[in-house]
Amino acid sequence: MDENINLVIEKLKQTLKLQKVLLACSTGVDSMVLLDLLRKSLDASQIVIAHVNHQKRSESAIEETYILSYAKQNHINCYTTKLPHYSGNNFQNWARKKRYAFFLEIAEAEKIDIVLLAHHADDNLETILLRLLRSSSLEGYGGIKEYSNYQGLTIYRPLLNISKDEIIEYAKNNSIKYFEDSSNFEDDYARNRIRHYVLPILKKENPALTKAISCFSNTILEANEFIKNYETNFIKRQQMVYNNNDYFAKIDLGEFLNETTFLQTQILFRMLKPFSLSKECILDTIKQLKSSKQNIVQNINPHLMMIKEYGYVIFTNQKIKDYYLKIDEEGEYELDNHTYLHITKNICNFITSSGKLWYNINMLPIIIRTRKNGDKIKTKKGSISVSDYLTNHKIPYLQRKQILLLCDKDDLPIAILGYIIK
Repeated sequence: MDENINLVIEKLKQTLKLQKVLLACSTGVDSMVLLDLLRKSLDASQIVIAHVNHQKRSESAIEETYILSYAKQNHINCYTTKLPHYSGNNFQNWARKKRYAFFLEIAEAEKIDIVLLAHHADDNLETILLRLLRSSSLEGYGGIKEYSNYQGLTIYRPLLNISKDEIIEYAKNNSIKYFEDSSNFEDDYARNRIRHYVLPILKKENPALTKAISCFSNTILEANEFIKNYETNFIKRQQMVYNNNDYFAKIDLGEFLNETTFLQTQILFRMLKPFSLSKECILDTIKQLKSSKQNIVQNINPHLMMIKEYGYVIFTNQKIKDYYLKIDEEGEYELDNHTYLHITKNICNFITSSGKLWYNINMLPIIIRTRKNGDKIKTKKGSISVSDYLTNHKIPYLQRKQILLLCDKDDLPIAILGYIIK
């Protein structure tokens, strides 16, 4: 045990060096032991304590008073906060958000980049078992990471390979005062039930269970990192734009379908993360992409459209709007697609440019609009529906929807703006 603890102290010294750090301290045995190890590794001026009083137990006020007294006695800066009453259904999730907001506030004030949390090997074991019970991603099955990031803050968990028993023994041997959270003994939460009833049986089967789970966790997280790098390289080869709530992704369908279903699922989960799609929805989307149907336009949900066509699949939240403009006189008009239309009189009897459209100005008004079902346009070979013309020329779906038609005063199409009809 001493060897493992000494390794933690050495790593703290090597990792943190002269850095100023923020320690989340509840006054429980885990965080009080980590505080003691920090004091053995760093100067007191490098340590800042953050304590959150959840105001859920009568002992909370005593614990807050104690940590303030401890910090003052050991010349350590300490911040505390009290959480307000919460009447919602998910206290744990709400409280976590409040704690992290508090950490960010202190980190900014103290110019700190790293927060230390006292999660240990048993916490990791409980987390992995919970995720196995509830289903998770590959990364989720890997459990708690030693290092993670939260809004620019590095989160570091130095005790992740230390068991709870080792922590308690260290506290006993070093006369470290700590407080027991009475809610840990209740069976209201699944984590507590696993801790009280499942872990004792598993540890009886394998006394070195926490070490085995640490190995399992590291293997899964390393495999996940490899896969994430593969996904990143795949995504870099595609087109993707996501800013100001505008989302557009265009994927090479052939390249995508060459991947395994597992990787296809991982890639779509990652690319479509802003839309929080379920696994069932992702798998149904993959089924559509694998189908023999060449052209599919489908609303995955009210905020996301999928377009499969011409060897690509497009995901976008772009809303397609109808456009209508009636023009009664000469002038310059800005159209919806950020182009300009110039209406001018010309008395020449010859064509001066192939880029100009000639029309009898005495026949004004003209109408500029998006296409409608049933629109037809004349060609040298007769009339053809605008839809068929655009499809025959392999104009992509989104472009087809945004194309503007020039129509006469009776709203009959004369031309497709930007296209020469032969």
